[in-house]
Amino acid sequence: MSIAIGLMESTFPNAGARIMLYAGGPCTEGPGIVVGTELKEPIRSHHGIERDNAKYYRKASKYYEALAKRAAANGHVVDIFSGALDQVGLLEMRSLPNSTGGHLILSDSFTTSIFKQSLMRIFSTDDEGSLDMAFNATLDVKTTKEIKVSGLIGHGISATNRSMYVGETEIGIGGTSTWRMAGLMPRSSFGVYFEIISQQSGGGMGGVGAGPFGSIQFTTHYLHSSGSQRLRVTTVRRPLRDGGSPEIAQSFDQETAAVLMARIAVFKSEVDDGPYAHYLMLLMASDVLRWVDRMLIRLCARYADYRVSPRLQLF
Repeated sequence: MSIAIGLMESTFPNAGARIMLYAGGPCTEGPGIVVGTELKEPIRSHHGIERDNAKYYRKASKYYEALAKRAAANGHVVDIFSGALDQVGLLEMRSLPNSTGGHLILSDSFTTSIFKQSLMRIFSTDDEGSLDMAFNATLDVKTTKEIKVSGLIGHGISATNRSMYVGETEIGIGGTSTWRMAGLMPRSSFGVYFEIISQQSGGGMGGVGAGPFGSIQFTTHYLHSSGSQRLRVTTVRRPLRDGGSPEIAQSFDQETAAVLMARIAVFKSEVDDGPYAHYLMLLMASDVLRWVDRMLIRLCARYADYRVSPRLQLF
């Protein structure tokens, strides 16, 4: 993997490309080692990671994270295909597809029908015969003064663009209003989070109009598989009223809200660079559960309409 990424970044920097790893077993040599060559040495377990007793876990994870950053910075996607009954070290290598927008496919072997179907779906084409994928994308977000960008959760990396649209609160990959995605697919999904600074009068992107409104503009630039550069701009204008407003409640999309809150919960439970991260794993999980409970209570308090069930009245 290190050689492949090195060759690609030296020959095709900032160009669309995919690096596909077919793993039939764990890495047993070099800085990315997951387990030793002797069969008497077992691969790391959940208990070993929690007790910080996994011999290779920390070093291997940092190594693959560095490789993922290099690949993502050059716009190269990394796909991992596992065809083995035993583990191949996906926990250590998870940053490769996560940071580059790659695929992660697990199967018992490379000859199963499920694996073949999944592999063929990656190379599906659109109506024009081009591969249904894009590369080296950039997502830039602009807002009116009433709204600030908190962050993004998804398969991307920060472009370190701390513009005037960036807020103080950070959620996910924050501190920037621009992100880079090495790969995009038709079903790629990203969660972008905002904070409301002011609910005073505002209007469109130029501030024209009156009323408590805010505007957000998403600018996505990417390289299509056909070789053409494409730009997609989406601008939305939304009311900024109190959370208990009936208009907000009537247009509230609870499924979308559940997905966005789930993204935050997963991000909170996985991201911790502290020296005692593995010791605090169980504590973090309980903290996340309590956080989810508090947010659910706040949601119900603002939007829920309590009605006594006729069946309950009978008793």
